[in-house]
Amino acid sequence: MLRSITILLMLLFAMLVSADAQDFALFDSLQLGESTVEEVTNLAGKPKKKKSEDSKKLLPDGSYNKGEKIEILQYEKLNGWKKVEFGFINGKLISVLYLPKNKTLEASRLPELFAGEFVSVEGFSKSVSLSVFEGQKDPDVPKVYGAIYYMVSVRPGRAIISLVNNGSWKSVFKDGLNMPTVKNFPGYIENIKVVRRDSQ
Repeated sequence: MLRSITILLMLLFAMLVSADAQDFALFDSLQLGESTVEEVTNLAGKPKKKKSEDSKKLLPDGSYNKGEKIEILQYEKLNGWKKVEFGFINGKLISVLYLPKNKTLEASRLPELFAGEFVSVEGFSKSVSLSVFEGQKDPDVPKVYGAIYYMVSVRPGRAIISLVNNGSWKSVFKDGLNMPTVKNFPGYIENIKVVRRDSQ
């Protein structure tokens, strides 16, 4: 009897965790540069908010179609995500910003979720193109990670940039003493931005 109750509780917990987990499945049919506002709203429903901003904010090097306006549809609590923002230029999807719930998505999972290599960087320079990161990956050796850093994967057609919070006391201590960390990509994801690149 006790064993049956334990199994039942484990199944219930697994269902609750999976129901709350961040999920990309809803977005599988969307294509950067192709999908329209109508396609996104058909999938995701009515947005919580609409806004516009200068497209130079899309990429950290400020190179994305300077001066163009990006129309943003903002959703909350979508597929387990705290917030998701879809960005459009001329009615076509060119970016998706995912914000997970606080400390629910480990940074080390990103290469698996996006099926590719990532490199960690401390920051970006507006004079350096993101293309320098194309094909790069973090070495499998101990490395010093900052309390805040970025994970970058630049591929043909898109760039994936994630802000990582590695701000535990342990990581701040190691960063201050320049002590390497054995685990690749420690910390939790604050946001993930996927941006179309071929319009740069």
